[in-house]
Amino acid sequence: QLVMNEAKDLIEFTNKLLLDDDANLNAVLKGSLKRLRILVDISSEGQTQLHREGLELNDATLLDVCGMGDFGSLAYMLSKDRNQEIFKQYNEAFVVAAEKGFKDLVLLLLNNRPIDPTVGNQKAIREACKNGHRKVVKLLLRHPKVDPSSFGNYAIRFASQNGHDEVVDLLLNDPRVDPSAQMNNAIIEASKNGHDEVVSLLIEHEKVDPGDQHHSALVEAIKYGRAAVVDLLLDYEPISDIPENEISSLAGELVRALEVAKRTGHEEFAASLVSSGKFPESLFSIAEKNKAATSIPFSIVPQSESSSSETSSSSSEEETIKMNIYCIQHTPEDGLGAIGGWIERRGYNLVISQMWEKVDFPSVDSFDWLIVLGGAMGANDEDKYPWIKEEKVFLKKAIEAEKVILAICLGSQLVASTLGAEVKRQEKELGWFPITLTEEGKKSPLLKFVSKETNFFMWHEDTWTLPEGATLLASTPACANQAFSYESVLALQFHPEMTPETLQAQIDANPPGQPTDSLFSQANFTQQHQELEKILERLEERVVFAKWSS
Repeated sequence: QLVMNEAKDLIEFTNKLLLDDDANLNAVLKGSLKRLRILVDISSEGQTQLHREGLELNDATLLDVCGMGDFGSLAYMLSKDRNQEIFKQYNEAFVVAAEKGFKDLVLLLLNNRPIDPTVGNQKAIREACKNGHRKVVKLLLRHPKVDPSSFGNYAIRFASQNGHDEVVDLLLNDPRVDPSAQMNNAIIEASKNGHDEVVSLLIEHEKVDPGDQHHSALVEAIKYGRAAVVDLLLDYEPISDIPENEISSLAGELVRALEVAKRTGHEEFAASLVSSGKFPESLFSIAEKNKAATSIPFSIVPQSESSSSETSSSSSEEETIKMNIYCIQHTPEDGLGAIGGWIERRGYNLVISQMWEKVDFPSVDSFDWLIVLGGAMGANDEDKYPWIKEEKVFLKKAIEAEKVILAICLGSQLVASTLGAEVKRQEKELGWFPITLTEEGKKSPLLKFVSKETNFFMWHEDTWTLPEGATLLASTPACANQAFSYESVLALQFHPEMTPETLQAQIDANPPGQPTDSLFSQANFTQQHQELEKILERLEERVVFAKWSS
């Protein structure tokens, strides 16, 4: 009698769903109706999972129910909210169900609630792809409420990154999905993580033109010792087939990748690759000519007897310069991005303090270069985040010790505040914009090379006044103060380190309240990373000079 009383409203509600003409949908819902007839699920502890008195009708319960895959409870809650006045987080519940792979719950929410495609569907399919829930992805691609053309390319990237080849195949074969916008990241991430089946799918599919990303993928696969992926990529395009005008710039990257592999525990793999003959001797010759441009000695390069002593001496001299980089990261989503890859390629020592954990700042003598990243909090939020005051004390010590400092977004605001400037609210600046160099900026070795055509990524609502003694280097129409230098400090309000992955992480953590598809422009990422490399090289020169001087 208890079960029938509980089922009464649910059966009435479900019968309404069965009016749809779609036979497949009817079959799914009829199966659901059978499950709805039994509402009391006794767990292993003998507790009742669902009963009228114990089920609180609020958003927290809605999210919990979707997270547990409890179809009966969700249907019951929807039946109690026919006017959609009780629950406000249907989009969030939809994402949770997709993330966990509960296809029936996803369908129930899609059919019976106005899920916002710009909020719900994009994140839902992304999470389903990330976790390899093929059935949920298939449902979302087929449902009339869902338009995969608006997010299918990002879905491919996340599925590739996590090695879900069946999901990648499903997306590639949907005629509405254009993978071109994110294919660069998809191939590179799959290669870096050793997902050879995904890499094979991507480079062989008719929709995909691997193009330049093939070379970047090869570099990443070598660095991480992914032998199967390297074999696939070299079979697709052997080194000997790479055009002469491309091999010059690629040679150094490939040999540095071998060196990174050697230093990170893949020495046997690197040696076997060199001895396999897949890397022609001309590649190493080109790399040798360019090796002065990198701080990593090419010790992986085969040496002749006549040159071994000279190379040994050269490598020994280069290796006397060891660089220790200390990074302050304020939130999980605001990471090093492209800077992390540059540091790894250089082979420098890196220590990161994560400010959401308890942090004991090191002695300023323990590092050569300080990088201070961004974050969603404000430089004045000392009451909410007590560590901000401690960080400013540490920054003051680092500045006084004349350490080379790169400060980005929140980092630039914290440095400005430490130097006595005011940090204040301004109109939000979000998107890709070129910076205008000041007259001093055009002379500064740190930024004078920046092209006026390059767009940099901006996302901030605070700005700083120029600290006393500092030099303003750049501005934009929306924000007069975009960059300043002060002694050995370079402070940037914009985000040259931003990658598609770090941007997505920030969007997930702090939804901007506006469409974000246009922010993922691969051309913009590529251009700003080229400028970032030059900025880092100029700062690197300052660190090396300081170490030699001391």
